[in-house]
This record gives sequence, C-alpha cells and structure tokens, in this order.
Amino acid sequence: MITNSQAKDAYLWHDLMSDEWKDAPQALEHVLSYNDNIDHNIFLGKRRTREIFWVQLQPFLYSRGYNLRPRYHPDWLPSWRNHTKPIQTLDEFEDSLAHIGTFMDATRLSDGSKVVIKLVQTWRKEIPIAQYLSSPEAMSDPRNHTIPVFDILPLPNDDSEALMIMPQVLHFNPPGLPFTRLGEFHEAVKQYIEGLEFMHQHRISHR
Repeated sequence: MITNSQAKDAYLWHDLMSDEWKDAPQALEHVLSYNDNIDHNIFLGKRRTREIFWVQLQPFLYSRGYNLRPRYHPDWLPSWRNHTKPIQTLDEFEDSLAHIGTFMDATRLSDGSKVVIKLVQTWRKEIPIAQYLSSPEAMSDPRNHTIPVFDILPLPNDDSEALMIMPQVLHFNPPGLPFTRLGEFHEAVKQYIEGLEFMHQHRISHR
C-alpha cells in the first residue's frame, strides 16, 4: 500500500484506471481538436500518488460505513467518457476534482450525511485531544464549538497513522465572510471568543 510517508511522490501521475476505457486516447484527441486547454492526465483518468493512497483505502472505509466519491473507487471510470456534448472544462464533472492532501470528503452510509476524513499521526496528541473535546462531558458545555469527532479508524497494517471522521462543515475563508447580517457577524465573534475561552480553560492551545 502507498503510505503517507511517500510525500515526495505525491504529485506523480499513475495510470491505474480500469482498462475498460480502451478508446481513451482517441477520445482525448477528439476533445483536443476543439479545446487544447484540457489537462491530458486528468482527462485520461490518471490519479496522483496521494490519490492512490485513498483508492486503496476505499474498500476498508466502505466496510466501516463510509463511502468515497466514485473517483476513489478501484473500478472508477471517468464520467465524461460518454459525454456527447463538447467539453469546455472538466471542472463541471465532480469526479475530475482531486484531493492530494491529508483530508478527504466522504458519505456516511448509515444516514447519507457528508463527512470529512482526516489522516492523522497517532504519536501526536491530536487524537486524544479531539476525543476529549467530543466526549459527552465536554460537549455538554455550551462554549464548546469544536467540530465533533464521529470515529477514529486505525489504518490497516499501519500503527503510525489513523483516520479521524468528522462532519463536513462550511468552509470559512476570509475575506469572503459568509455573513449577510450584522447580527450573524456578532454571533460568530461571540462563539469564537467562547470557544477560545473553553479551550484555554482546558489548557488546549489552538493555531
């Protein structure tokens, strides 16, 4: 299995897609005849080293109740292979979007809710801190605004890393603040201060 420690090779392309799309080169040539801005590797369904790490984990995650997007299934074929209209950009196809970091989006099979999977190192304090902040005692404090942890899954055959399962939340990226009213901004600042107070009271620093 490709491990997280192979970071130097994270951006290498791998042609591990199912061989069922036998006319892929001809399809690429046709698309390039009217749009030469298409990324060749992405169109051909190639995935990077970091992505293969998640592809290899897909059956394990499914067995534990979490499903990755089709791109990360071992038998994936690009959805655009049967697209009949001219392709201007691959961004319109969800399975063209790749993750090469330590986070991965997924769906919880039990209820269909969106979750985020974070790859963490077991020797750090992140896991016990997250588990404490998600404990019933900590969650009963109204000042606790930390993202709860649903599950911790040790990696198969690797004790050095684990997968932390959390709910998917709104991406906060200033200066594009997601507020439409002054009251929303005021409530957000109030929660930020409460959260900092709560964490510092429990001798937890945040960066």
